[in-house]
Amino acid sequence: MASACETTDELIDFIYAILLGEASWQQFLNTLAAGIPNGKVVMVLHGITNPVEGYVPINAGFDDDAIEAYNAHYVGLNVWQPPLARQKTGIGVIDNELFPAEELIKSEFFNDYLIPNEIQAMACAKIGGDKRYSFSIATLSARADIELKKNMADRLTGLGPHLKRALDYHRRGPYDRAATELGSALFNAIDIGFIVVGDGARVKTISAAGQAMLAENSPVRISPMGRFGFRDAQQQAVLNGMLERRYAGPKAISLFSHGTKLTLIRVEKDSVSLYFEGPTVIVLMERLGGGATAFDPQLVSLVYGLTKAETRAVSGIAAGKSVDEISQEASLSRETIRAQMKSLYAKTGASSEADILRLLRFRPAP
Repeated sequence: MASACETTDELIDFIYAILLGEASWQQFLNTLAAGIPNGKVVMVLHGITNPVEGYVPINAGFDDDAIEAYNAHYVGLNVWQPPLARQKTGIGVIDNELFPAEELIKSEFFNDYLIPNEIQAMACAKIGGDKRYSFSIATLSARADIELKKNMADRLTGLGPHLKRALDYHRRGPYDRAATELGSALFNAIDIGFIVVGDGARVKTISAAGQAMLAENSPVRISPMGRFGFRDAQQQAVLNGMLERRYAGPKAISLFSHGTKLTLIRVEKDSVSLYFEGPTVIVLMERLGGGATAFDPQLVSLVYGLTKAETRAVSGIAAGKSVDEISQEASLSRETIRAQMKSLYAKTGASSEADILRLLRFRPAP
């Protein structure tokens, strides 16, 4: 049987393999849970000012119903998360150190969530955070054993610095850098401002055209601390909503102000990327009065997380091709292309080819 040290080394290797794209966070959690009797592991986002903004994006050992119940209700009742948010980053702690056991057993969280899910022991560690959120990992077991809890906490302390580095790396947003490289060059060429706005309204990048528009009588501004905002309160409320982690509204919204069309696009991310990087909104600034402006299908693909097949369908629609023409060029059946287009519609919120064309081509109001 592998020693605790060897297992910790294996887990550390997993963390850096993830950063190199050679392993996944699910593999990491599965391996960590496998070393715990009746073990479960969760990565947790805690909303410091508003606990219901938190959620569990990835886990090992829970069924889907248990995670859905936590994210929908028990996230606001988790008595361990508020004190954990005040702990030093990277240090493993056990349940009793965060909240008294005699008080825990009286709580709804214990009786209606922990007991039904066979959780009797917990150790966790904060791996990072800011004023709004804390990020943590928790290991749980059905065995109420103080030595087991201490061992789990020690394991997390050993992993803590490496998990923090991984969080810092992901929050710099490699996904956003890809969007930046494509978007800045494209929109500079057609004189459209391109701004990538991340968690907390932080500006991740701004194109040369965007900088030029900001120097004019612009409806938007960037604070000395690098935060993006609208001068109009209602428009600011729209942006704030799109930057919420659990936002479920339209993926793209167009606003008009001071002779400028502003299109806000919520970048599609999987739950793990959203957990680490936070939400991202691309803001396109276009002066009104010009002609139609082409929108690169590759950027649509990047924004909505399309597959190669779905991107091919977008490109075909942009070129005015029929389903038959797209299927012939791809040497695929009409049914296959139709299935790919159905998936494309679901991801973009479109219901027709006309909706796709509206995504691909912005037409200023007269």
